[in-house]
Parts: sequence; structure tokens; C-alpha cells
Amino acid sequence: MFLIITCHIFQYYDNGLAWVLNVGVQIFLIISGYLYGLRKIDGIFQFLYKQFKKILVPYWIFLLVAAVLYYIFYPENISVKIFAKSLLTIGTIEGIGHLWFIRYILLCYCLLPLLNVIRDKINGGATMVIASLLTMLFIQVFFYQIPLFNGGFINCFVFGYFLRNCEKILDKKPLNIIFVVVILVTIVINVVRLINIYDGTAIEDDMFNKYAHLLFGASLFVLLHIVSVKNNNKIFMLSDKYSYHIYIVHQLFILSPFTVLTLTGIKVLDILLVYVVTCLFGYILYVVSDYVHDMIFTKPKIIN
Repeated sequence: MFLIITCHIFQYYDNGLAWVLNVGVQIFLIISGYLYGLRKIDGIFQFLYKQFKKILVPYWIFLLVAAVLYYIFYPENISVKIFAKSLLTIGTIEGIGHLWFIRYILLCYCLLPLLNVIRDKINGGATMVIASLLTMLFIQVFFYQIPLFNGGFINCFVFGYFLRNCEKILDKKPLNIIFVVVILVTIVINVVRLINIYDGTAIEDDMFNKYAHLLFGASLFVLLHIVSVKNNNKIFMLSDKYSYHIYIVHQLFILSPFTVLTLTGIKVLDILLVYVVTCLFGYILYVVSDYVHDMIFTKPKIIN
């Protein structure tokens, strides 16, 4: 979450490091896949209904508030068509374009039942590794020509999912070998990428660069994961509670017309304000979403 917020702050100041720090999105998806890696789904439709509520209720609340603010102060940036496409997660409002992420996480939840079918048919650790690689290859090929989705981002979720299941099956030694291989391959591919950038031959949107960035995110995840496991995964569990709501609100205060990075004229203070305001409104969105969810979806108790 810190990487994603910092990435967009650097983007505001047109600093090239933004395109390194945006690896936070990959890590976010890997963590999501990891947290759902051992999840058993008894009823598919009930599961999807629950997950879609969890994702869409805070998203729609924020979107409604943002649309009203845009309509009052910057009506040229909002229209019925833009708002409708944003509601359906197939478009975004200018300045809060980071919300493209919503359709990816919804798709990943839809893929979970299929991933569970693959997982439940596997016994050995080596088979699990092979199955994960084949699954990611299939996803990349399948989504290659679908404009709304990037197979690389989806595979971040798949990587985290299968990593969690490999941990359950594999002993510590082969698991550490996987970690080392991921990190070494990341280093080699990203060195080649940097050389290509230096030579001016890099194409940022081609598959090689996308997967170099994906592996960079995977390696950072592995390093974070090693630290987290020693702390009984408390880091992941704490971040999982509020990170989604912080993610939803953060760009409104950075890259939108409502940015606070020009509030005081003192760069350090403005950047500090971004983190404070983002966490504050992320928490407020969490509380409001929880209240709205209970008000709409919780059945009232019948008192005799």
C-alpha cells in the first residue's frame, strides 16, 4: 500500500521512479491470491455474492461521493456515460484512474472456483508447481486479445494462490529453492530490461517488460513473506483489513483535481498530508461501508 501511494506521488512530480514503485499493484494481487490460497468454496454463487458485496459496496460509495464532488467543482470531467462505465468497472473518472484494479480483483474471485478444482486434483509438490506454470501460461494466452484485462496482472493473483498451496505440500528445502529461483530469474530479466532501457530499445508495454515487472513484484513479495512468516503473518492480516479501502481513496488526494500536494506549498508537508488524509479517509470509508453493508444486507432480528 505504501508503494502504491508513493508511486502516485512520484507520478504527480513526474519522477521516473514512479514506474518502479508501481510494482505495489503486483504485490497487492499476489497477497490477495496468497490469502485465498487455501480457501474452500462450498457454494460458488454464495461465495461470489459475498465477495462482490465486499468489493463493490465501498467502491460504489466512494464513486458516488467522488462523482458528486466532480459534478459540483469539475463538471467537465464527469458525465452520465463516464459514471455508468465506472459503476460497471469498465471505465474510470479522470484523476482516479487507479480504480481499473476493481475489475481485476472481481475477475480473480471468479477464477477462484476453477483454481480450487485444479488444486484439489493435485497431490505432489512438483505437480503443483507444473500446474501453476501451465495455468499462468493458459491465462496469458487466453487474455492476450481481451482489451480490458492484462494476463500478467491476473497471473500475480495465480502466483500467490499456488505459492500458498506449495507451502502446504512442499518441505522447506524445495520451497526455498523456488524462492531462490524466482529471485535469480528476476535479477537476470530485469538486468536485461535495464540494459534495453539504457540502449533505448525497451518497449514498456511489451510482454517481456510486463513480466519482468511481475517477477520484480513476486521477488519483493517473497522477501516480505519471509519476514512475515517469522511474525505469524500478522503483517499481512493487519494490512488486509484496511488496505483495500485506503487503495480506493488514495488517488483522489494525489492525481485528481482535489490533490492536496499543492495545499501548503511545502513539498515535504504536502506529501505527509497525503499519507495522513489517505489513511484517515480510508478508515472512514471502511466504517461507512461496514455500516451500509449491515443496513442493507443484514436481516433484522425478530423479537417475540
